[in-house]
Amino acid sequence: MKEFKGTPGKWRNRDLSIFTIQMEQKIAVCEIINDNYDEESLSNAKLLAKAPELLEALRDMVRLWEYAIVAFTILSEEKAYIKAKKIIDEVL
Repeated sequence: MKEFKGTPGKWRNRDLSIFTIQMEQKIAVCEIINDNYDEESLSNAKLLAKAPELLEALRDMVRLWEYAIVAFTILSEEKAYIKAKKIIDEVL
């Protein structure tokens, strides 16, 4: 599978700014430009901050689907499901 070429690390959300911390330095990922901090803009920022984790969870689920053979147990499938569900719940 291809590797993600975007900004590495866990992305964080503060107001409408998405950033990551690398070597104790704040690195901007993106910023939502809006004159007011409405619920829609804050929700968009929250979703964007979870993008790397969402991608990872989706990749895990795709791997499980593509390689659904005896070696994969219900437990491994359940872990991927729980991880994806947790991130969805955090975003919503």
